[in-house]
Amino acid sequence: MKDSDNRPDEEVAYECWKNHMARNDSLIVDECQGQYKSTLVCPECGKISITFDPFMYLSLPLPSTVTRAMTITVFYCDGSGLPMPYTVNVLKHGCCRDLCQALGTACCLKSDEMLLLAEVYENKIYRYLENPLESLTSIKDEEHIVAYRLKNGARKTKLEILHRCPDNVKGGDRKIFGTPLVTYLVEDPQYGANIEAYVH
Repeated sequence: MKDSDNRPDEEVAYECWKNHMARNDSLIVDECQGQYKSTLVCPECGKISITFDPFMYLSLPLPSTVTRAMTITVFYCDGSGLPMPYTVNVLKHGCCRDLCQALGTACCLKSDEMLLLAEVYENKIYRYLENPLESLTSIKDEEHIVAYRLKNGARKTKLEILHRCPDNVKGGDRKIFGTPLVTYLVEDPQYGANIEAYVH
């Protein structure tokens, strides 16, 4: 077969197909085969060679999902803003640090702030995700993950604030509802009054 020699693609393709049909003339070739264009450039002289090769099947990679979308509600622990849900895309096999970075960008986290991740189950804190290297594969899609926006600095004691309301079904009992608030006490409280004063 002659080289392409800057000839139009249509001419080169027709010539390649004609040569192929001379050896493989059948209904299968007519209906099920095609051509794809190959371009080679010589690194020494820069000569360009164009060929059109027949094919019946093309191997295509299956799409691989390497990211996952996670919706996390961010709470302002100082009460300066309302809880806000953010949906961020993170690496499926990433870590909690990646999630915090993506959330921090989405919620415009300030340089003097940090995010504390937690899983909420039945309106209580089930666990904290404080290890930045913990894999995101440990977080299932159905789990309720929240983030608490906190100030950087010395942190000693976590303070969890639960929401309760009267339960008419159980008489005078109070049932827990909503998502707990979490903050840190800079100093270890000595008495319950110290905690109450801090909350108010």
